[in-house]
Parts: sequence; C-alpha cells; structure tokens
Amino acid sequence: GAANDYLFVAGSAFNARTSTQTVTYPGAGCINSTAAVTTDLQLPQGAEIQGIRTYYYDMASAGSVGTYLTVYDGAGGSSDLLNQDSTLESGYASEYFNLAVPVVVDNLAQSYVLTANMAANVRCCGMRAVRTCHETENPEKQRADAGQVHAPCRLGGRCQPGL
Repeated sequence: GAANDYLFVAGSAFNARTSTQTVTYPGAGCINSTAAVTTDLQLPQGAEIQGIRTYYYDMASAGSVGTYLTVYDGAGGSSDLLNQDSTLESGYASEYFNLAVPVVVDNLAQSYVLTANMAANVRCCGMRAVRTCHETENPEKQRADAGQVHAPCRLGGRCQPGL
C-alpha cells in the first residue's frame, strides 16, 4: 500500500523574491514581507505531491496568505500547480490545499518552488508538502503513472528515490 509522508518548511526558511522587498521576523518561525517569498521544495524523484498545508498568523480584517506551488523547467517556462489564498482570520491557523491532480516529481525536467504572498499584518509560519510514498518490499506493487515510477517508502514512511 501507500503511505503519506510530509516535508515541513518553516516560514523563516523562505527567501525574499526581489532585492527591494522587506522581510521581517517577528518570531516563532513566522515571517512577514512586503512581497512574495520563496523556497525550493526538495523531494525525491517520483514522489507524488498530494497538496500543501500553509501555516500562518492572521489578525488582519482583510488579509490572506497566498500559497503557490510552481514548477520551472530551466528554459524560461513555469506553471503554477497550486494557487490558493487562506480564508481564516483567527490568529494562528493552518489550511490544507489539495492539488486537483496529484503531481509526480520529475527532478530531471523541472524544479519545484513554494511561494507565499501575504498581506500586511499577516505572517507566513511555514508550509508542509504532503506526498504519497509507495512500498519497496515488493517491486511489483510499485505503480507506474505516465512512465514515472513512484517513490517507494522504507519502514518508517520516509520516501526513497524511485528505482
């Protein structure tokens, strides 16, 4: 069977996307910025991304955190696989955004980037990628999807590179 695995990236690990923006660190792993912040998403070849959970602090009457999962092909092409805004205004909160179609990681063809874009008085505290891993004990149980071999798991649910 398959098991879920997670990769959490704290807001403080995100970087400014432009050289002119201001990024502040009010604490607890959370950041605030005047423009978008990004971080690369390092997942093993063949991992199947199901969605992203965004953690944030929101006390603004009209503000949100935009959550993006974007792929870049290194030749000028990019595509947003996820583009969702937070909806809660209740202090510390988190929301899960499911991908319309799970994405199989192909590190040979593209890179994966998480981006947060936040309103004033809203802090990004991190994002957690949810991915599905597949068994390694019986190679016949590994699924092929459009020519991709899914990342298998070893005991403990940690993803390993596809075969």
